Amino acid sequence: MKNTLAGPVPVALTGITRQLGPRDKAALMGHFLRLNSEDRTMRFFSPVGDASINAYVEAINWARTVLIGHFAGARLVGLAEVIPTGPRWQRCAEVAVSVEPDWRRHGLGKRLLDRAMAAARAVGLRQLRLVILPDNHTMVRLARGLGGKMRSDSGVVTAQIALWPERKMPAWLEHLAGVLASAPTQLVETLHWPHRLHRRAA
Repeated sequence: MKNTLAGPVPVALTGITRQLGPRDKAALMGHFLRLNSEDRTMRFFSPVGDASINAYVEAINWARTVLIGHFAGARLVGLAEVIPTGPRWQRCAEVAVSVEPDWRRHGLGKRLLDRAMAAARAVGLRQLRLVILPDNHTMVRLARGLGGKMRSDSGVVTAQIALWPERKMPAWLEHLAGVLASAPTQLVETLHWPHRLHRRAA
């Protein structure tokens, strides 16, 4: 039986890659809904149903989350989501990538990760984390190729990707980081990131 949801197989990577906004919600929903059960498991760690996908898209915080998508015409065929995690002083985010089957093996996943890394640097983040199922060999290979420090634990592979060259932290700053790591969440959350996308200089 022919898959009526499948798009044309690209001979080369065509289309445009850009940042998404709230106006792209319908395209984002369509992209997730076109993923089959296996692909949804790779992306969400379970074969989530359509209702769960709808709830996920509706709950996106567009002010905090950076979404980079690749469009073939009006159709969103690939996506990278950059979601800040942990205390703000850590300047860390988790990134998740999904690419529709017909658009794989054309370098789209790598392009999306590259754009996600650039967007993360632009808002002052220092590292990205990918949490990947071991069977997702393509993402494991991409993360390793980008210099990710790989660790396997509890049935998942975690990759930490440094966005800036690592430097030896001064002793006083290392001590401060330890103090902040053990501080109450309410105190840590009062700290602000030094760079914001839309902040104007005073």
